[in-house]
Amino acid sequence: EILDAHGQLVRRYASSDQPEVTEAELTRQEQLIPLYWIRMSKILSSEPGMHRWVWDLRYPAPDALHYGYPISAVPGDTPRVPQGPLALPGEYTVRLTAGGRSFRAPLAVKMDPRVKTPPAGLQLQFQTEMRLASMMTRTTQAIRQARLLRELLAKLSAQAAAGPVKAAIAALQKKLTDVLEGSPQAAAVATPPPTLIRANSDAGSLYDAVGQADVAPTSAQLGAVSGTERDFLAVMKRWDELKTADVAAVNRHLRGAGLP
Repeated sequence: EILDAHGQLVRRYASSDQPEVTEAELTRQEQLIPLYWIRMSKILSSEPGMHRWVWDLRYPAPDALHYGYPISAVPGDTPRVPQGPLALPGEYTVRLTAGGRSFRAPLAVKMDPRVKTPPAGLQLQFQTEMRLASMMTRTTQAIRQARLLRELLAKLSAQAAAGPVKAAIAALQKKLTDVLEGSPQAAAVATPPPTLIRANSDAGSLYDAVGQADVAPTSAQLGAVSGTERDFLAVMKRWDELKTADVAAVNRHLRGAGLP
């Protein structure tokens, strides 16, 4: 475990970790990128003896709908992107737990002396990346849930007879589409309401742009982040309401009709 100066967890590695990409997924990826370019997942060993482990100075990667590999490839060491935000310079602690015992050691992270960005600028960049990473993760999880809900509703609609139950399912399907990706009618207006997919895409694009160099975000980037966060909060509110109120209402119809 890597802990920051306040004792908060930054990154955790364990011998029970699973590879971030399965062998089958890597095989499919090989059609586009030969495997000899890719940085393979490493799992912390639980075998007795000395082991060397490298922390890449990053926080955990945000959850994303799509992962890829940058064009700036290094043979055998090309990381999967998006990666997590870079840790700030400062004092950290490494904590090793093994065999029922815990060991600690200090770790100092220092800035590359060639980089002249002041600490306040690096702090602002880090905070912005963490905000965007959180938005990416939450919208990714919501999109996966919404797509699963859409599949379930399609199956239920095929089972339901014409009437109030089928109408309730259809109404929820429409509202789900509006929240997930938007309707053609909404897209035609000057300012369409935010959707989960657009909020996810905007957060991902900004995350990539803000983290490209060790510099503070520009005023334009900060303005775009604020706009994306406003859309994110609005669409997540609609999504939470749909899950708690609209799904519950359809469930009442389904129970009355003897459907799951």
